[in-house]
Amino acid sequence: MNKVIKSIFLFCLCIPGVGFSQSSEDLAREIFIDDVAKKESADLKELFDEQREDFIKLYEPLYGVSEVSPEIVAMEEQLYMDVVSSNVFKFDPKELEELLVNNIVSMLTFEELLELREINQRPVFKKLDRINEVTMKATQLHMDAWQKDNLKLIEYFVERNERKLMRLEELIELRKKDRDKSGL
Repeated sequence: MNKVIKSIFLFCLCIPGVGFSQSSEDLAREIFIDDVAKKESADLKELFDEQREDFIKLYEPLYGVSEVSPEIVAMEEQLYMDVVSSNVFKFDPKELEELLVNNIVSMLTFEELLELREINQRPVFKKLDRINEVTMKATQLHMDAWQKDNLKLIEYFVERNERKLMRLEELIELRKKDRDKSGL
């Protein structure tokens, strides 16, 4: 009877370990792949999907142009089909996630991942996430303003250069007229 109780006790101890055990990959995903990273990845996919569509449109065959030889039409169609079937601008967020997780798992032991998860759940580290978010937004706002300021400066300098070139053309034309009047 004692043996039966010990067996049942050991069995009961093993069940939670099996049911709740996490792999290193699961831990890495939990620690490093948060909702923000998933959203950024989804946004990136959407951006690349749009770029892919635009790129494919560049290679759509030009039907209705009667001057184009059948050979050129066939080349255009083949090129278009090749572009459509290619991986140009195809982005798979899961593939990127797997790459990231595999790199993390190769650098950290299971125990280190457990320790990181514990540290990551502390309030001070949660504040770091918020600080990072605020810093990234502030940086983006600053870069947007910087870009707008630079565009204004570039437009200003281009405009000044155009005025200078127009004035130079006027002066060259005046000198030419003066030379023509003086008979040179």
